[in-house]
Amino acid sequence: MRPSGSGQHGARARTIERVGGCSCSAERVKNPILIDCHHARTTEERTKFLVPCLRTCACLKITLVCDSGSDAGVGRAFRDGPTLRSLSISTNCTSVFRADFTDPMLESGAGRIVNSGQGYLDWNAGRTWYNVIGDLDGAAGLTPIVIAHGGPGAGSDYCEPIANLSRDGRACILYDQIGCGRSQHMPDADPSFWTVQLFKDELVALLEHLGINDQYILLGQSWGGMLAMEHALDHPAGMRALIICDSPASMPLWVQECDRLRGLLPQAVQKTLTSHESAGTTDDPAYRAAERAFYDQYLCRIPWPDCLVRSQDQQDADPTVYFTMNGPSEFHVTGTLKNWDITDRLVEIDVPTLLVSGRHDEATPLIVEQIHRRIPQADWIIFEESSHLPHVEEPDAFLDRVGAFLHRLPTT
Repeated sequence: MRPSGSGQHGARARTIERVGGCSCSAERVKNPILIDCHHARTTEERTKFLVPCLRTCACLKITLVCDSGSDAGVGRAFRDGPTLRSLSISTNCTSVFRADFTDPMLESGAGRIVNSGQGYLDWNAGRTWYNVIGDLDGAAGLTPIVIAHGGPGAGSDYCEPIANLSRDGRACILYDQIGCGRSQHMPDADPSFWTVQLFKDELVALLEHLGINDQYILLGQSWGGMLAMEHALDHPAGMRALIICDSPASMPLWVQECDRLRGLLPQAVQKTLTSHESAGTTDDPAYRAAERAFYDQYLCRIPWPDCLVRSQDQQDADPTVYFTMNGPSEFHVTGTLKNWDITDRLVEIDVPTLLVSGRHDEATPLIVEQIHRRIPQADWIIFEESSHLPHVEEPDAFLDRVGAFLHRLPTT
C-alpha cells in the first residue's frame, strides 16, 4: 500500500545517557523515541520520514528525536544486524547520546520457532519477521491461516483485521515479506533479486519453519493473492484451501482496467497524472495528490484507518520492492510484473478456493470473473460497499462471510 506498533512489538530503550555536549538544555531533551526509518538512504530522506513515523521498531533501525526549540533534531539512523544491543546516536543539534536497548525477539532468541507471538525466520535470502495470532498448538485443532500481504512491499500492518479470523480459535500468521516492514530491507539489492520465485521460496521456508507445511490455508490480498495463486500452482500437499482477496491473475488486464477507472476521474486529475508520468516526476506532490483521488475511489472508500496508514508510510519510506516489481503507483505499472499473467493456468488449481472483491475494487469484477470462471472449486463474494480492501471497509461482514467459507471446509 503505513506501521505504529505497540511497545511490545519493538525494541525498548533501557537507558539514555548524554555523553557529549548539546546546545539544548537538559530539561528539553525528551525521552528517546525509537523510529523505523526503513533504511532511509540519505540525510534528507531520514529527516523527511523519521519525524512523522513515530513507532517502535523490531527490526533495529534506530534514531533519537531531541527537541531543540522550533526544529526537532533528528538522529542518524543505524542498522547493524540482529545482535546489536547498543549504539551511539548523534543528532543535528550537536548532542551525542548512547542508548542501550533490548528487543523482545533478541531476548527470546531470534530465529527460534514461535508457536504464538512474534518471531524471525532466517533463510537463505535474509530474515523474515512473522507474528502468530493465536496458538499453533491450540486445543481447537483448526487449520492455521497464513496471510500474504500486498504491495509488493506494503508490509502486513493493513492485513491485521484479517487476522481477526482467529476469533474462532484458529491461528493466523501475519508476516512481512522480505524487503519491507519488520523484515530485512535490501535497498541496494540488484533489481534482478526481486522475483516472484523469491517470495514463493520465502513462503515455503516460513511454512516449514513453523511446522505447518503439512496443513495450512493460504490467504493472499492483492499482490499476496497473486503470490498465493503462484504457490497453489505448485500443488503443495499441505494446502487445504485458498482465499484470494482483490487480486488479478493478469497484470495486462489489471492495467487495462485501471486505465478505464482513471478515465472516470475528473479531467484535471487525469491531466495531472498523465503529465507527471510522461515527465518522470511521479514523486511530485501534485502527482501524489492526484494519485490519492484514485485511491479514495478504488483502494479504500472510508477514512484510512491506522493499519493502512502504517503500511503506506513504510512503503513510502522504502519503496524498493514496490517500485522494482510494480512501479510508481497502483495504476502506473512499469515494473517487472507488468507482463505477469497466469490466466491460462488457473484451471490447474485444485483446492477449494474463495474469491473476495469489492464492488468498487481496482481489482474489478471483470478481473475477478476471469479467475472465477477458471478455478474449478471457486466461490466468489462481492462486498457491495467496498473497494480494494473489504476487510478494512466492511470488516464484520468480511469476517462473517470468510468465516462461513472456512466452516464449510472438510476437517479444517
